[in-house]
Amino acid sequence: MEKVEIEPIIIKESFINILDKTEENINCRIDIIVEHFQFKDIQQFTISEKENEQFNPFILKWFKNAVFILEEIIFPVLDFKDLQNREFSFSEEADIDGSIYVSSAHVPVLLPKIKFGKLENQFIEAELNIIIEFSYRFECEDISLNLTTKLKIE
Repeated sequence: MEKVEIEPIIIKESFINILDKTEENINCRIDIIVEHFQFKDIQQFTISEKENEQFNPFILKWFKNAVFILEEIIFPVLDFKDLQNREFSFSEEADIDGSIYVSSAHVPVLLPKIKFGKLENQFIEAELNIIIEFSYRFECEDISLNLTTKLKIE
């Protein structure tokens, strides 16, 4: 399998909002819009044989305004202020629905860990450890990224 390298990611905007709330927890969605998303040194980045689609590998080398979407993240808190200075880990079996679209192909994204910092003026600092499962759709390795951002609370 080919190794995928990604240039540093510049985050344009990021948001967190509540999808649902119970007496014990909040169910959230996080959207992270990146300025650009660029792959380095990809010689052959083709869709696996199990998929019967064709696409232009050049498209995969660079694109703008990619969006990481992470839904159904259950936090055992009642309010965003309770996320401050806390860290949460999730197993692969967690029902988090994470994705990014690469050349119109859905690529799953896992969220093993998220660490929150200070909440101030409707923004909360966050460091997300994510795994992009390229091997789900393409003949290349998955990659792990740490994204640091301030999530705007909506």
